Amino acid sequence: MATATQSQSNLLRNALRGNSIFSAMSGLITAIGAGVLVQFMDVGSVALYLVVGIALIIHAVMLYLNTRTDRINVGFAWYAIIGDVLWVLATAFILLTDSFNLSSEGKWLLLFIGDIVLLFAIAQFWGLRRMNRSKQ
Repeated sequence: MATATQSQSNLLRNALRGNSIFSAMSGLITAIGAGVLVQFMDVGSVALYLVVGIALIIHAVMLYLNTRTDRINVGFAWYAIIGDVLWVLATAFILLTDSFNLSSEGKWLLLFIGDIVLLFAIAQFWGLRRMNRSKQ
């Protein structure tokens, strides 16, 4: 798979690391505060939030580990970008259809998180694009 040197991929590396930090913090908050989130969001179960929190922590570790090498795997960068875009699309679907009947506060929280994830997707895409241009 294609890789890029560290100097060619600073924006991508920093965006992935920022995404890792945000995902880890979100995962910890979600797992530790699962009971509070059930009440705040007015939907779901403690077990659901615990699973989501653990999944976010695992995702964060994967993101971080893939930025520690000299070369960032381009396929992994696409994994992160596509995952973020799918998160944003799922957020939009949930908010537009009101499929889970979230509390107003829960809708605002979901929108806020979706906006941050969208920013990471954009930054990662730009970083990948910049990295690819520097190779030409």
